Amino acid sequence: MGVQRFLMVVDQTPVPAPPTKYMTTHALKARGWTATMIAALLPRHDAARTAYVRLPGSAQVKLYLRTRVEEVELSEEFLIYQEKAAKAKVRRGSAARTAQQ
Repeated sequence: MGVQRFLMVVDQTPVPAPPTKYMTTHALKARGWTATMIAALLPRHDAARTAYVRLPGSAQVKLYLRTRVEEVELSEEFLIYQEKAAKAKVRRGSAARTAQQ
């Protein structure tokens, strides 16, 4: 009779961090927001904190409630702004290509 051996494999797949209560302007831009969209759709920030990197003249980091951001992203107004931003990006790209020629 042979001895059976079992190999235990530990799942080391990285687990994403749980979503935070607030989002920074940087996080919004990573989600496809533009500065114009933030100013129009989220005119006031919900909180602020000191920046992790302190440079002379650095301002507070603006924070927006995640629930508020997600609510705005479901609105028709957000989709309109998003479409305008996409069209502007295409125009800038074609203008840059024309300038290179």
